[in-house]
Amino acid sequence: MIKMKKASMHIEIILSFIIFVSFLIFILSIFPITMTEKSKIGLDIAERMVLNNTKSDVFYFTVVLNETQKKCFWVNNSNVGTAIVKNEAGGSVIFINENNAGEKKVFINDLTGRFYGIYSSPDFVDPGNSFNTNPCSDLSKKGEAVDYGTTRIINALSYEKLMNLNASYYLDYAALRTSFSMPKKDNFGFMVKDSRGNVMIRAIKSRADKIEVMARETPVQIFYNNGSSVFLMLNVQSW
Repeated sequence: MIKMKKASMHIEIILSFIIFVSFLIFILSIFPITMTEKSKIGLDIAERMVLNNTKSDVFYFTVVLNETQKKCFWVNNSNVGTAIVKNEAGGSVIFINENNAGEKKVFINDLTGRFYGIYSSPDFVDPGNSFNTNPCSDLSKKGEAVDYGTTRIINALSYEKLMNLNASYYLDYAALRTSFSMPKKDNFGFMVKDSRGNVMIRAIKSRADKIEVMARETPVQIFYNNGSSVFLMLNVQSW
């Protein structure tokens, strides 16, 4: 009699265990365990590498003339890269970049305003303007004729670098993924969108419809190589 009770208890334990395991399998089939932390690491790496490969530090300072300055002038450009000059309305003006024995000058031939913003970056392309610089005043030092604003750095992205990265993505995704040091089972992609959600740049490889995708969207300032800029959204994805 005792042996029958023990056997019955063993059967109940086994049945309970089977029911419990079946319940766990059912729950996991409805709510699968995902590698959220692993995916987040892949997303962090992808975002960092996209930013590192497309960043463009733009140096910016202002020049304010007094009312007596009535002819073209030049100022020193001690910053890295090619200078682009804009007037107080944000429009382009006629200017010349000159680099003579390491001394970089920016000649500005504009008599319509008093306030000028000078942007400088290695990613800018000189427009190749030309005019006679002999009559230009030397306003390379702060004084009565000119006032300089403090130089600051704009942390932006380069549109041309984004386009190059987009091309590399489709040309050889495997090589780019390796250079990014992505986790073994993680993939990535990115998009650039305007404020209305219109996609301007897209680098997203095909993937399964039901795969879990993590994404992060960040507002960024993007400069073109002519010095113009726009604020857009950078969307980086990992799956």
